Amino acid sequence: MWVSIATPTGPARAQAEGGRDVQAAARAFEEGQRAQLQRDYAQAAQYFEIAYRAAPAAAAIRAAIRNHRAAGQTARASTLAARARVEYADDAETLALADEVIAEGHATLGRVTAACSATCSLSVDGRLATLVPVQTTTLYVEPGAHAVVASFEGAEVRREVEVAAGAELELSFEPPAPEAETETETETEVAPDDSVERGEFRRDPVVLERESSAGLSPALTYVGLGTTALLGAVFVWAMVDLGNASDRYKADPTPERYDRGQDRIRRTAIFGAATGALGIATLLIAVLGTDWSGNEDAHPAAGEVSVLPVVAPDGAQLVLRGAL
Repeated sequence: MWVSIATPTGPARAQAEGGRDVQAAARAFEEGQRAQLQRDYAQAAQYFEIAYRAAPAAAAIRAAIRNHRAAGQTARASTLAARARVEYADDAETLALADEVIAEGHATLGRVTAACSATCSLSVDGRLATLVPVQTTTLYVEPGAHAVVASFEGAEVRREVEVAAGAELELSFEPPAPEAETETETETEVAPDDSVERGEFRRDPVVLERESSAGLSPALTYVGLGTTALLGAVFVWAMVDLGNASDRYKADPTPERYDRGQDRIRRTAIFGAATGALGIATLLIAVLGTDWSGNEDAHPAAGEVSVLPVVAPDGAQLVLRGAL
């Protein structure tokens, strides 16, 4: 059994330093080396993938490929090899390793070429298959049925596929079109008055009951402010929890803590967006839609609804006014 220990040097180190988090990548790379020395190749491969995601480098993806290969995870090794051929086409060592691994699995694996109309992340059977978001990539899978999911910003597209050994399949993904807002028109029949029966038409609309219009109750603004404050408190808690998770990961960068950190990032973003949206909505209601005059008669009691019939030369309608 072979043991290969590599550290980013030369061009690889320069590329890593241009990544997002060189320190986290270095720690994950060291953990991968320890696991590799203990011959825990599957765990080592996970650490090297984490290192690559933190700061992409040819040394990291080569180490991940070799350890997946040693662990018998041929499909994953071939998928990473296909990506390495694209990202490091001018690196002779990376190309040689990638070609060798792809050739080994060519006859026993299925090949799926996935193309997205916009940058997406791809997963196979619930496991993330792409190291970074891409538009086009090659995935290698074991023969059989698989679920391939493309994740766009805020949307997912799923494909169920059946792939045979040595077969090739092409898939294309587009984000779902936003649902168009439809307007529903309702018509209410109003019995004509006796002037219509006599063939007479009124030139001006006749309002049978007149009431002054008013805005929303200030109570709605107060409810919105309270809810926004509550969401803001939850958002602050999520930020603190995310910071603690980041500290724990930096102290001991394991794949499980990395995944939990990603979950906390998504949760914090959701709380932040919800707090901002509710705050803006509350502000608009307070400024544009609330009656601050204190006119109690302008706000019907809860459950009270009034009906205003209106007759005009071009037809008639019923106007409903009230509060729930």
